[in-house]
Amino acid sequence: MIITDRFVMLNFPKTGSSFARKALRKIHRYETLPNRILRKLNVPQSSMIELSLPSVDRRFPEGLEDQHGTYRQIPEGHRHKTVVSIIRNPFDRYVSTYLFGWWKTNLHTTEKRLREAFPTFPDLSFREYYEMTNLFGRENRLRGLSPRIDLGYYTIQFVQFFFQDPERALRRIDGDYIERKRYLDDMAEVVFLHQENLNSELYDFLLAIGYPEADIAFIHNAERVNVTPRAENQCRWEDLLSADLQEDILNKDRLVFDIFPQYGIDFGAAKGDLSPAR
Repeated sequence: MIITDRFVMLNFPKTGSSFARKALRKIHRYETLPNRILRKLNVPQSSMIELSLPSVDRRFPEGLEDQHGTYRQIPEGHRHKTVVSIIRNPFDRYVSTYLFGWWKTNLHTTEKRLREAFPTFPDLSFREYYEMTNLFGRENRLRGLSPRIDLGYYTIQFVQFFFQDPERALRRIDGDYIERKRYLDDMAEVVFLHQENLNSELYDFLLAIGYPEADIAFIHNAERVNVTPRAENQCRWEDLLSADLQEDILNKDRLVFDIFPQYGIDFGAAKGDLSPAR
């Protein structure tokens, strides 16, 4: 979580938050020697604070602490500020998370259970990874809670990050809840930037809230950070997601697609006719 004198940024994993963090560190001169010395002396800095917080929504791995704080973890004194985060196409994010491989060493359950269910772990195909995530990943985050409908891992994580009372919302979500857009009453107020247009949208956001153009102009041409390596034949999410997996994600994560309809897929009347939803 990044807290500046003007806004709070929540780092939703695998959406481009590393890029945004690097840009903000440069703008706020976070890594200059005087600021590094002040941080070492535990002297509060008003311009920008970067918090590492305990993971409150996972059972495994135990004691995990990182930069991915949730809305509920924003310190009380900063709740009045604009909250901004980044969203990513769910299909692409599933594939990116799979290829990044963090799940291979930060397990959703015990290694014994994983190997019993997936004997080749951690050498899993994308389909096996997706099944593992829906089995153990969902269990790890729900921690005994039983939603009314089958929710995808992306949806559960999204609710835990950006809803004011995630457990209450996860208990309420069903088809009617989504269709009537009742989630609008439960979500926190968050400005979402889009990963596919992150350079321009981050620039526009910072300019709109008063950052000098000269300080942020570099963002337009800044290179991506912490990019997941992809083989030449795996450059796009379509390369790993078969039609049936896409349809399963559309169904399980339909809350996210309802909030961000630009990422949906229209399967069309013809089998295999995949085109972006309008």
